[in-house]
Amino acid sequence: LREAAEVDLWREVRRVSAGTRNQLARAFDRTGHPGFENDTSLEEAMACLASLRAPVDAFFDKVTVNAEDPDLRLNRLRLLGEMRLAMHSVADFSKIAG
Repeated sequence: LREAAEVDLWREVRRVSAGTRNQLARAFDRTGHPGFENDTSLEEAMACLASLRAPVDAFFDKVTVNAEDPDLRLNRLRLLGEMRLAMHSVADFSKIAG
């Protein structure tokens, strides 16, 4: 990683991945248990994902993903793949119409 924006995105994707895993584990553990009808673990997982907006915007504003250096390009594509995995751990956004 060379650019500050890609380092920031990498750091945030790692933080968000851990946060969403925690929230989803809590939601899974509490599913079907009386007294947890108003648990907001899924909402908190979505909030974790939403916190990626600024670093994602900065990444695409400041970083050229298709860099001429093949190793750098591959690394940047892997970073985007990690972001995709973090998002898909919460929901399959391809199923949303629009």
